[in-house]
Amino acid sequence: MNEQELHEDDLDRAPEDGDGVDETHALIEQLKTERDDATAKYQRALADFQNFQRRAYANEEQARLRARADLIRELVPALENLDLVSEQDLGPGSEKSVQQGVRMVRDEILKVLAAHGAVRIEVQPGDEFDPNRHEAMMHIDARGIEANHIAQQMQVGYAVGNIVVRPAKVALARGEQ
Repeated sequence: MNEQELHEDDLDRAPEDGDGVDETHALIEQLKTERDDATAKYQRALADFQNFQRRAYANEEQARLRARADLIRELVPALENLDLVSEQDLGPGSEKSVQQGVRMVRDEILKVLAAHGAVRIEVQPGDEFDPNRHEAMMHIDARGIEANHIAQQMQVGYAVGNIVVRPAKVALARGEQ
């Protein structure tokens, strides 16, 4: 059967008295209803997704706020200890107790940092310079240390996981001349 024969068969089966027009209109109305339903479902799904995104963002913000509050809560005792040290009467011989108090506060702060995953970035003379973890402050003469290797640590750095919070500040060796 070819295409022309198919069309002729359709004509032979066409309903009498305009029934085909009514069926066509009914089919068109059905398709419009299905389209409108699909559009409404799409719009509801889109609105649900936008609400989900909004809630997720709000939850993330709330989690960040809670994390900051927890960190502050843990640092407050160290701050209070610093206040106690600063309010001490500085009479003769009090240097030792002030120094001891400051060390205790420092240790307290280091414990809080460690509890939050912070690690110190410390280096030794001769270590290889890593620009991702170290910040070169200067070049100095340093015997026995290869050029552009660390000659001296000037300040400790800190990292949390693979994020460098502050690089270790170092002096690099110029190399032997």
